[in-house]
Amino acid sequence: MIRTFKMQLTIALLSLTLAGTTAFVTKSLCPDYVGRWYQQSELGNHRPGIEKCVHTEYQAYPNGTLSVYNGAIGEDLEVQEICGLAFCPDEANPAQCQVLFPFNPIPGTYWVLDTDYENWAAVYSCTDVLGLVKAEFAWVLAREPVLSPELLATAFEAYTSRGIDITEFETTVHDDGCTYEKPDPTCADEL
Repeated sequence: MIRTFKMQLTIALLSLTLAGTTAFVTKSLCPDYVGRWYQQSELGNHRPGIEKCVHTEYQAYPNGTLSVYNGAIGEDLEVQEICGLAFCPDEANPAQCQVLFPFNPIPGTYWVLDTDYENWAAVYSCTDVLGLVKAEFAWVLAREPVLSPELLATAFEAYTSRGIDITEFETTVHDDGCTYEKPDPTCADEL
């Protein structure tokens, strides 16, 4: 089986070379955005009653969509959750996705402005409302509950380099009272 794989890989690389295309191949996997992320800061998405411990999990489905699970601890110290589906309609722009939640029949934009996949991601959403005003949302996400100040600054650079004002971002609290376990059952079970 390994011999067959090596032969297929050799043929594929030879085909690319003969076609005039060069490929850079290393022994590793491509970066992956799925998994758990912890909200570090947000813009325009503050939900009353959602106080701290905001986190999200993305899981890939075989059809190319992603399940989106958002969890948090509310002011009543109960787990709050919301689930939806994400899809990226344009293969040429895989970082420009849309998210659909059950309470909103219109998908929202979800653009990953920049990420290193291992530590942080800068996500942005902006929708024109009747051509008069904009609804702007943004999230700084991290793979750990607390991101270092240096990496947080790097994530904010993704916004400022595009002229997006970061002065209104609100910091998300992650402390010893946080729990990141999903309730059973969870809204993700209904997707």
